Amino acid sequence: MNKKEEILAILKEIIDPEIGKDIVSAGFVQDLEILDDKVCMRLVLTSIACPLKDYFKNEITKKLKEKFEWIKDVEIAIDAKSYDVFSQRKKVEGVKNIIAILSGKGGVGKSTVSINLAFALSEKGKKVGLLDADVYGPTISIMGGKGKIIFEDDKIIPYERDGVKIISLGYLTSKDAPIIWRGPLIHSALRQLLFDTKWGEIDYLIIDLPPGTGDPIISLSQLTYLKGGIAVTTPQDVAISDVRRAINMLFKLYIPFLGIIENMSYFKCDNCFKIHHIFGFSKIDEIAKEFNSEVLGKIQFDINLASSSDRGEIFVLKYKENETAKAFFEIAEKILKRT
Repeated sequence: MNKKEEILAILKEIIDPEIGKDIVSAGFVQDLEILDDKVCMRLVLTSIACPLKDYFKNEITKKLKEKFEWIKDVEIAIDAKSYDVFSQRKKVEGVKNIIAILSGKGGVGKSTVSINLAFALSEKGKKVGLLDADVYGPTISIMGGKGKIIFEDDKIIPYERDGVKIISLGYLTSKDAPIIWRGPLIHSALRQLLFDTKWGEIDYLIIDLPPGTGDPIISLSQLTYLKGGIAVTTPQDVAISDVRRAINMLFKLYIPFLGIIENMSYFKCDNCFKIHHIFGFSKIDEIAKEFNSEVLGKIQFDINLASSSDRGEIFVLKYKENETAKAFFEIAEKILKRT
């Protein structure tokens, strides 16, 4: 018996009390993968809001770790059966293209990429909206500057800056208040932000997702139609490993993969102009080839990019002739061509 068979045998001990079947025989366990000391799987239930989903997740994690000492982590993505997942999707009124920006891990600069891409597309003459769907750590409200969201006739009116319409939970919550939400609440919040917002006529809605492959991206795929997803990574091996999972998540949710962006790709010295690969040499060309996709761009480590974000300045507007800003405009041009 191999490792996967041993794991499935243990999972058969977990019974769904409502139907009296174990979760393997009931077809709940899908896409089981073993990645070194980590076990990943999808738990496909009858509904994303299934009241037993937390019970199943806890039981799976507890039983596997108790039985197998080599398992250090268990990653479970909650999903719903295909007829339930996609049957309720609808278009967001006035929005032509929705693009999700995601990453496998935090700290790769995904939000920085999201906001600068939004404004780069706006500079290309497109009407753009930016939705901060990072419900756990909304930062677009910091990078976008001090803004205010108002409510009018039960509709959310986005904060508008330099022609880009911005929605972030950071504008609706106090600065240091933690957002402690489970799946159903996240699903409900995303639905409201998408469909109860007066976006007007928008060519591109950029959605900044939280890192990882959890509830927000699953909910987004259920709620509406996405033109595609863009993965952001850094050159580090751990980031590259995680971005593979993020890309595979897009395929599992039938979201087109538009390409990959490498942030903090290299550092160019201002004095000697020598290029230093401070986070290791780039591997995204290999990743793009592996997924038969495209490298949309490589963003260098730029101190002005980081400091602009902290000050609430829009980097691509303030430093238009900067080499880094030009890289964002080139990526925006590639997105226009691909969509």
